[in-house]
Amino acid sequence: MMKRAMVCAVLLLCAVSLNTGLGEASLREPAETGNARIAAEVTIRRDTYGVPHILAKTEEAAAFGLGYAQAEDHCLTIARRLTAARGEIAKYLGQGVENDFLMKRFDNLEVCRQNFGQLDPLLQRIFNAYAAGVNHYVSKHHQELPGWIPVFDGVDVLANGRAGAVNSAIDLETIRALKAKYPDNPQS
Repeated sequence: MMKRAMVCAVLLLCAVSLNTGLGEASLREPAETGNARIAAEVTIRRDTYGVPHILAKTEEAAAFGLGYAQAEDHCLTIARRLTAARGEIAKYLGQGVENDFLMKRFDNLEVCRQNFGQLDPLLQRIFNAYAAGVNHYVSKHHQELPGWIPVFDGVDVLANGRAGAVNSAIDLETIRALKAKYPDNPQS
């Protein structure tokens, strides 16, 4: 119950409503897309400063709205981070090979895939809904965005969090400096 209260508190911060909105994002979709139910439960209003305020009926809908609103503002950054967490950024952008090797070495995506089912079911739905919100934005704006952006899921969101921990623990610049100072084959 405490986990649910914490998740609700975090999402509640995103769900504050101001009636000074400049615009309201329509997230409605045709029923056959699968996101129609959740999209119908969320409204995003932007205030005069452009800050998104998410009105949602459920935590899942709030996460969907958060994913969509963040993608409106930072779609390419989110796509790069989620793709980098997979260890596939070089595949799409031709750079970031060191990151990809690091993510593969720590088996980031596979560990998250194997453990995703052990998360609280509400958290699983929230992660999946966030990814669905990002995907929804990408699908609605695919003509304006680069074609390399893949479809994401909740495992990618979890992998992004784990990638942050891996990157914090393994600072590549420090490793390069240590390798330069202490080569693998010291000469006697």
